[in-house]
Amino acid sequence: MHVSFFLDASGPNAEGKCLVKINLYQKLNKKRYATTFHLTKEDWEKLNSKKLRDDYLKEIKSKLHALKAKAEKVIEKIVPFSFITFEETFFGNSEIRKYSTMLKHWFDEYIQKLKTNAQVGTAISYQTTINSINDFKKNLQIHDITPAFLQAYEKHMLNQGKSVSTVGIYLRQLRAIINQAIEGGVLSQDKYPFRKYEIPAGRNIKKALSENQYSGSFLKPESQYRQVIYK
Repeated sequence: MHVSFFLDASGPNAEGKCLVKINLYQKLNKKRYATTFHLTKEDWEKLNSKKLRDDYLKEIKSKLHALKAKAEKVIEKIVPFSFITFEETFFGNSEIRKYSTMLKHWFDEYIQKLKTNAQVGTAISYQTTINSINDFKKNLQIHDITPAFLQAYEKHMLNQGKSVSTVGIYLRQLRAIINQAIEGGVLSQDKYPFRKYEIPAGRNIKKALSENQYSGSFLKPESQYRQVIYK
């Protein structure tokens, strides 16, 4: 297990500062978690230089070192290692887990919520969707879902013999998860992948969607998202 830090330059704030995230690598698996620190790219370079003179950056570097030491101490006690156990122990608040950038994490969280609300059918449907996505490409980050990825995934499903209606259902559920990630602050609105990608609609798509309307307010028509949330 390796612990490090990462400057997420994908969504700088109004001051041009980016979120510092803590990375956990375990063989082929990895997760990133948000810290409370924001730095410019220039400050990030200074922070990692050998001759750091800025007192403010020295303080941040010290706090990051302490954060890393805490993470490594927690990891040592988790045998066998589990990301979920790490999150619960390290952060002490399950709410912090919403900052994970792993796509599967967001699906798992929502599926668990559906099961808790006795929406088993919808939970199974979302599980089928993430299984399909993992079959196409594993260990995806939220930021990996781009218009190009969506086009490739759509083609992959059609080549596997999936109907246009089924493809539409999978992609609408993926869109619902992406919207949750945006609301959680993990993905910036300007990176919304469905703005430049149109979900295919089959003859039976309206019937299929009606079966999932109760899965949450995220499953709105494409036009409503563009007009209400991402205008």
